Formats: sequence, C-alpha cells, structure tokens
Amino acid sequence: MILKLILLIPLFVCFCSTKCQAQYSKNTKDAVVLGQISNHLKKLDSLLFYKETIPIPMNQHQELNIDSIFNSSMNYLVNMQKSLFDAKTGVSIKLSYNHQTGVNPTYYSDEDNDYPFRNRVQASLDWDILESSIVGRKIAHEIFEIENLQHSYKFQQEQQGVVKDKKFLTSEDRWDLIISFICLQRVNLLNEMLRLREHLYDSHRVLYSDIAHMQIEILKAKSLMVKKDVSIISESMQLIDLDKYKTNLLLDTLGLFNIYLDNNLDLKQYELEQKLLHLNKQLSSYVRQMDINVFVKAQYHGKVIGSSDKGKMDFGISAKFPLTLEHRKRRSAIDSEISINKREQIYAKEGLIAMYNKQIEGLTHINSKLIAGIETLKPIKKNILNHKEMYQNNVLSLEEVILQYDAYLMLLANIYSTIKEREMLIESIIN
Repeated sequence: MILKLILLIPLFVCFCSTKCQAQYSKNTKDAVVLGQISNHLKKLDSLLFYKETIPIPMNQHQELNIDSIFNSSMNYLVNMQKSLFDAKTGVSIKLSYNHQTGVNPTYYSDEDNDYPFRNRVQASLDWDILESSIVGRKIAHEIFEIENLQHSYKFQQEQQGVVKDKKFLTSEDRWDLIISFICLQRVNLLNEMLRLREHLYDSHRVLYSDIAHMQIEILKAKSLMVKKDVSIISESMQLIDLDKYKTNLLLDTLGLFNIYLDNNLDLKQYELEQKLLHLNKQLSSYVRQMDINVFVKAQYHGKVIGSSDKGKMDFGISAKFPLTLEHRKRRSAIDSEISINKREQIYAKEGLIAMYNKQIEGLTHINSKLIAGIETLKPIKKNILNHKEMYQNNVLSLEEVILQYDAYLMLLANIYSTIKEREMLIESIIN
C-alpha cells in the first residue's frame, strides 16, 4: 500500500504541474486577449464619449446665382438696350433741292405764296415728340430689365437641376461618409468580438456556432457601409455634438416658407409676366397712337421771277388723331391676360403651399424620431461606462460590454441616417 502511494505521488505531482501550467497558459492567453480588446475599447471611448465633437452647421439658404458669364452678358445687353432707346431723339432733318426750266412769271401767286424759280433749296427740322426717348423712357427701361430677368430665370431653371444634383451629391457624400465611418467602427468592434469568441472556442468555453454567428453579423455590418472603400474614411473623423444638434431641431417654419417661395422660379416668372403685361397696357393707351410733330422749315429761292423775296421760314406744329377703337380692344385683351396670369399664379402658389406643408409634416416626424433616438443613447452610454469597470477583467463577461457598445453604434448609425434624411429634406425645401 505504501509502495502504491509512493508510486502515485509523482503522478499526482505531474498532474498538478500540468494542470497548473495549463491554467497559467489559459490565464496568460486570457490576459493577452483582454489587453487587445481593452485597447480597442479605449480608442472607441475616445471617439464616442471623450473626444471633442464638432457641431454640424444647420442648412443655410444659398441663393442659386446664375452663371457669372451669362449674368454679365445679360447686364451688358440691358445697358445697350437702354442706351439705344435713350438715343432716340425723334428729330429729323429733311433737305431738298429743286431746279425748274421754262419758268413763266404768270405762274406767280401771292395768295399761295408760290414763286416761279429757277432753283430752290429747302431744309426742314421735324421733332416727333412721341417717338423720342423723353416719352416712355421709364417704362422702356423697366421692360428691358424684366425681359433680362426672364431670360436669367429661364437659364437658371435649365441649370438648376444640374446645380441641385451637385449640391445633393455633396451633402449625401458628407453624410454617407460619416455613416460609413460609424459602420466601420462597428465592424472593427465585431472583429474584436470574433477574436474573443475564437479564443474562448480554443479553450472549449463556447461553441463554434457562436463564431459562425459573429461572422454573419460582421458581413451584415459591412453591407450597411454606403462607402465601400474604407481607405477614404479617416480615423480622425469627428462626430457631431448630438445634444447641440437636438436643441436646433425646431425651425423657423415661417422663415423657411419665405425662402421656399422666394426660391421658386416659376412664381418669379409669373410675377415678371404680370409686371410686363401692366407695362404693355400703359403703352397701348390712345395717346400712344397719336402723332405730334413740331417743325421748322426754311427755303431759299434762287433767281425768283417777279419777286425780290429769295427765301422764307415757317414754324408750326401738327397732330394726328386716329379715329379707331383699336387701343381699347388691345387693353381689354391685356386685361384678360393679366387675369389668366394671376389665376395661374394663385394655383401654382397653392400647389407649392400644399407640398411645403407635406414636407414640414415629414420634417416634424423626423425631428421626433431624432429626439427619441438621441435620448435612447444616454442610458446605453451609462450602462457601458458602468459595466466596463465591472467586466473588463473578466474574459467571459466582457462579451456583455461589447454587445452594449454594438447596440450603441447601431443606434448611432440609425441616428445619423435620420439626420441625413432631415438635412436632405431641408436642402430640397430651400433650394
């Protein structure tokens, strides 16, 4: 019996030694994995909780200016049109020379003040008042400016789609980059979870199905990254201050509505057409159909037969009054156009208001969703900070902390997707 005990003692010592070595090896590997995961979580803490965040500025209204070259060309054209109109004087000079042969003194007539002559030179200066730029200059200048704006708005409408698409792409790229950045952090976190489960599987503490499940979760997280090229995602990217962003959710809906209407080029075109019709109505008055002329006529007779008078000068004014009702019919037709234009403008504005109200309703829903999401983040953050201290040295319990980090990142990605939706909606309203 004693001999058996003596023989078993080395075996027992060897068994205990082997067990201690295995336990030491397991503890050592646990410590390595814990250290690697803890370092990753520290970086994640720096990004999510302790790193200085930057506020994303709210959408500011930026008026879509037309191309500068086109704008300067149109301004040059308007200035030339104004100068051309202002150059109209309505003054004309008429010169004539007459030579007669076989003049007979019996043709002389005192009553008609007509003298037979060999040669006659006449010069007349006429001023058609209504054809000069003195009359209607203000109206003409306004018409040139309105027509210039009409061309500008038409050009803007053609370019607006392209400009708007570029702005939307820029905004989408910015938000997609941030969302992809958050998804990338989640992918990296799940890779740490995979590392932990592979370690636990090697030490027979979890099943392989746990590893397979985590691999599937990593693939799902990668699929949510809008920007697939992770090389363009900077590790130093800063997230926005969500609490500050939440305080700015309430918008000045009246101010936003004014911007919304002011930026609508169709309404602007209706307004310009209305002004143009009123100006054309002024130009179709009866006075505009009249002709009023002031003239000075001088003539010189060479070798007048039967008279010593060799010249004379006449002054006068003439007016023509057309016997027609054309101006009244033209003004009635313009009144009808004004009425139609006004009705179209009202219908267009009502349609825009209905669309705006629908967008504001959607914006209100998005704001409520954002507030709920941001408030939900707070208890998750609190749990992470509390449980991390409790579980960070326990390789079996650390998974619970990682799962809470994962929940935080999933919710954060959803919040930024909602912020993107909100910002894009505001872009569509003000542009």
